[in-house]
Amino acid sequence: AIAGVPVAFAFALLAGGGPSAWRASLMAILALVLRARLRRPSPTALAAAAALIFAGMRPNEATRPAFLLSITATAAIVSVRLPTSPLAAAVALSWRTTVATAPLVIWCFLSLPPLAVAANVLLVPVGSLLLVPLAFAHALLEGVGCGGLTAPLFIAVSDGLLACAQHLSLGSALPPPSIAQGLLLALGATLLLA
Repeated sequence: AIAGVPVAFAFALLAGGGPSAWRASLMAILALVLRARLRRPSPTALAAAAALIFAGMRPNEATRPAFLLSITATAAIVSVRLPTSPLAAAVALSWRTTVATAPLVIWCFLSLPPLAVAANVLLVPVGSLLLVPLAFAHALLEGVGCGGLTAPLFIAVSDGLLACAQHLSLGSALPPPSIAQGLLLALGATLLLA
């Protein structure tokens, strides 16, 4: 477990060092350290601790939409027991993260894509099972001067995934919510998730 700590740290750097990458990396580091101490980590406690650590390390980034959306989606995921069927679990995760983040998406971007759940259910498996391994293979081959072997496939898959995501993320513009409306949206999302 301790040998995995530098790998988890490197993940955040390899993924571009964005708030969601640091949140995931910090959660993994905390989980690995607790495992090394023969303790069973609680996913909810790990998410909360990662959020607090990140906010302490980078307080100016802790209020950015990227971090707020990441921690809100993570809270929606770690606070539920998932169905055993992979498709049902994918739909449940997508639905929960969409509902949980909807108030923030509306507040920050003045839009809410109606096909967000479908986009997540369709595109996350493609990204996870196809694009990520392909990106690693392409990076390895590029490092030894053979990137031309995988470049066309990598470009086609990433462009296709991006085009689908952009098409499914279209939403109509909404007026800026008032503070009261924002609170009502958050309360409604919380009640739906409960």
